[in-house]
Amino acid sequence: KWPGHPLLVPKYEGPDRRIHDAIEHWVDAVKDAQLRQMLPRDAFPGEYPLLKIFFEQLPEEYAPKQVTITLFDEPESGEEGSSACPNMTAMHQLVPRLADDAVGNGWSDMEVNFTVRHRWADALLMLQHTMQEWIVPMLEDGSSQAFSYKQVKILDSWIAVLASNLPPAFQIAEPLRELHRGLRSKLRAAQMPEGAHLCMDEWKTMLQPVLREIATVGQREFAVPTACVSDTCRLWSLLHTLAGETLRQELPSDDVGRGEAPEVQAALPAVLLSAVRDFLSEFFKCLYCRNHFLEQFDAGSYGLERARNNSAEAVLYFW
Repeated sequence: KWPGHPLLVPKYEGPDRRIHDAIEHWVDAVKDAQLRQMLPRDAFPGEYPLLKIFFEQLPEEYAPKQVTITLFDEPESGEEGSSACPNMTAMHQLVPRLADDAVGNGWSDMEVNFTVRHRWADALLMLQHTMQEWIVPMLEDGSSQAFSYKQVKILDSWIAVLASNLPPAFQIAEPLRELHRGLRSKLRAAQMPEGAHLCMDEWKTMLQPVLREIATVGQREFAVPTACVSDTCRLWSLLHTLAGETLRQELPSDDVGRGEAPEVQAALPAVLLSAVRDFLSEFFKCLYCRNHFLEQFDAGSYGLERARNNSAEAVLYFW
């Protein structure tokens, strides 16, 4: 499909998790949605500047910065034109002269027309993307064929939160609950004397009903332009949505947004935060973003302790 265009395919089967993480970050950062459809998962266009993203993530002993920085004619970190994150949101202002004016809801002037439906559409897109692209086995011995017991436990908690905390309008709770039951079964089997594993091919098969429902609901209910220009922005839309559902279920019945009694009780804030932390620690592809999130989360920054015990504070925490 790309005649005459070179492709890069990173391969590493050693035990150093740092290198595996660097490769995962690299592949995810340089491929947009169109390229993901056209190329195999581990392949992408062999453009020389794309190597810089990879070198930046490799451990110092493999790619000394004093050497690799000289290979690319771009501003160094801190200089004008540089950025700490390659997929940072950059949106064009509708009315530049009003860009600094407060609009009363925390959003800048250029985002004032975005609705809940736009945010939910981004959350659904990110849910699909994480399922298909982020969740892959990555063991300490370099194996990528089967998930570890720890990874299955993390997935079990994450899928449980998705099943309970996505708003009813998403209409995908039942396939998510079925997926959660399958993961629970795997965990129980792994504790038996004969043991059990969750292979990548089996995970893909278990995932198909969820992906089909996401595609159906997305086309039917959320066919609106995206409000984000980066996966990180969409991820935070997903986290905001999950946190908001716990608060919504706690609202008095006469408050706006409160419907019938939920079929499944939303996760408590502490459970939600723990599941998010573990999932991002294991599967977040943007290493800049992952490391920054874990640094702040593990330090208890931004009122984390309050967020663990209060649904409204949890919403503010992810804001």
